[in-house]
Amino acid sequence: MLRFLFVLNDYLIDPLGIAYLSASLKKAGYETDIIKTEKENLWSKIENYSPDVLAFSTTTGWHKYYIKLAEDIKKKYPSLITLFGGAHPTFFPEMVEQQGVDAVCRGEGERAVVAFANAVSAGYWTDFPIPNIWTKTHRSTSFFPLEPVDSLPLPDRDLIYKYPENKQNPIKNIMCSRGCRFSCAYCYNNTMRRLYPDWTVRRRDPHLVVQEAVELKRKYPVELVFFQDDIFVSQLDWLDRFVKLWNAEVRLPFHAQLRYDITNRETVRLLKQGGCQSVTFAVESANSKLCRQMLHRPSNPGRLKRVIQWCQDCGIKVRLECMVGLPTEVIEDSFGTLRLVTECRPDMSWCSIYQPYPRTELGDQAIAAGLFDGDVDKFAQDFFSTSLLKRGDKHLFENLQKFFSFGVDHPRTHSALRSLIQLPPNFLFKKFYSVYKKHKYKKLYSSA
Repeated sequence: MLRFLFVLNDYLIDPLGIAYLSASLKKAGYETDIIKTEKENLWSKIENYSPDVLAFSTTTGWHKYYIKLAEDIKKKYPSLITLFGGAHPTFFPEMVEQQGVDAVCRGEGERAVVAFANAVSAGYWTDFPIPNIWTKTHRSTSFFPLEPVDSLPLPDRDLIYKYPENKQNPIKNIMCSRGCRFSCAYCYNNTMRRLYPDWTVRRRDPHLVVQEAVELKRKYPVELVFFQDDIFVSQLDWLDRFVKLWNAEVRLPFHAQLRYDITNRETVRLLKQGGCQSVTFAVESANSKLCRQMLHRPSNPGRLKRVIQWCQDCGIKVRLECMVGLPTEVIEDSFGTLRLVTECRPDMSWCSIYQPYPRTELGDQAIAAGLFDGDVDKFAQDFFSTSLLKRGDKHLFENLQKFFSFGVDHPRTHSALRSLIQLPPNFLFKKFYSVYKKHKYKKLYSSA
């Protein structure tokens, strides 16, 4: 029987994409296992498990690590097939040209990975094109049609919870939908629309979401459900049905990610009624021109403050997400964002450094303007470390990001921060950011 081994770095947030793929493979009769490269010896695992396919899921930045790892593995086990999927292979499938990469899966992979497994089992995976799959011999331009999300098997949580630290984690994750109807310029969502003409929001039936939560609660420790959807709710009728079922069968607090421009009082009332403990809103920038013209995002500080007040008045904690270091942004714009978020008085603020990912609208504009050379191998493994834009003041944004959340909580430090961020980026700034972030997350997700 064909065996797949999913190779991941250490994770805290549930890798639901891997869990869905594993469930589809097992339903088709194949075996799967998983390894955290920091927790187990990969070479021993390969010897003992004898996989046929090594499956790597990677984002841009992490791709370099996994390609190098695959190259090392292929030197010792040349017959092992390496399959790459996830965000980076979807948008940069030419990585299949790398020595350690045998195949790439683009887009949603449940049907594609089973088709690939079938082809490997039959011995013809390099002979014919397979939808969604790129190999060194065939680069398929077709994609399997998007599946109704209600038809997918539930994610294989036994696989991703094989590690005690993940099984015992009191915060578990669920997806209620796939896709997003908005077109933010820094997001790959527009690129997905080019791959899938029918790309749209596909929302699960609330009954099936609740069934998954009931099973999750029955089998594993869980105190809070974090819904990973880009936008948890945009339709009140769906939310009303969800809340009634959730209260009847689950009764667990949850966190949801929302858009403040489409959130009204009734949305907040229903969320509170359902046991919502905390929400996230993305602000990105306080500069209305940057938001509307560059990011294609809403810019309405008055509405933002009202929605936050509605949430906090009924006991729902609020996290705000921001971004600094945008193309053409000056440091005063970033301090304007800091002032706005401070005025909003969120329970937690979260700030990233803009990354000019190629093949996003804004990333391609930055490349065309000569602000970035487009080399994807230059990206870090996160978007909290450095800026890749060619500008002499980028260290100001890198440093401000490290103190952003602290500055929101301590407004009197804003003047001092203007001087502090003039210093070169250093280890102490990064350490402070890491410690303070952990402190804030602990407060946000603790029981109300």
